[in-house]
Amino acid sequence: SNDVELQFPGPSWPFYEAEALGTSARSHTHERFFRSDPDHVIVEPALNFDEARAVASYVALSGGLWFAGDALTRLPHERLALLTHPDLLAIVQEGRAATPLDLLDAAASKAYTAPIQLYLARLVGVDALSRIETPSLWKLDRPGGTIVLGIFNWEDVRRARAWSRTELTLDDRAYAVREVFGGVESTLPAAGLSLDQPPHSVTLLELSSR
Repeated sequence: SNDVELQFPGPSWPFYEAEALGTSARSHTHERFFRSDPDHVIVEPALNFDEARAVASYVALSGGLWFAGDALTRLPHERLALLTHPDLLAIVQEGRAATPLDLLDAAASKAYTAPIQLYLARLVGVDALSRIETPSLWKLDRPGGTIVLGIFNWEDVRRARAWSRTELTLDDRAYAVREVFGGVESTLPAAGLSLDQPPHSVTLLELSSR
């Protein structure tokens, strides 16, 4: 992925959206060609708390390196707690890359601009490096049989969406669902999953067979 930049313009949501696209698009190469490097986890107050959760979640789901890039002694308690969240660290320690289920679903819908685009454009005469949206649905199948779903809203507006079990690549068994952030427990409806998410946020769910 790109390198995290703490100077001007500093960590910002569009930058991390591009980071997540670069990381997820290479998930199939993780531990085959190299270990994924989504670069440093930044959760400082330049990002709102929903954004900080989303950043920490996609870095964990990358299966790759987990480097804290903040000045830890100056982080508010709730931000520091994100970096030591036991569920996130368990995902990190497993070192498995989540699969972006909708990576190619939204082709030609949103331009991705990498920091080196202008340089490459001069070299090869292209105006955009990609026309693919950052995937919003990341699925991690864990060795013990549990499943982690990371559902991201990269948009600047609130977004309500629904996914069938087929779209989630889930069978028709009964699943218990636990929200990683908040601990709310429920069961997965037969029809699938419906969410109403605030902008720039993640819903991280752990599914286990009943």
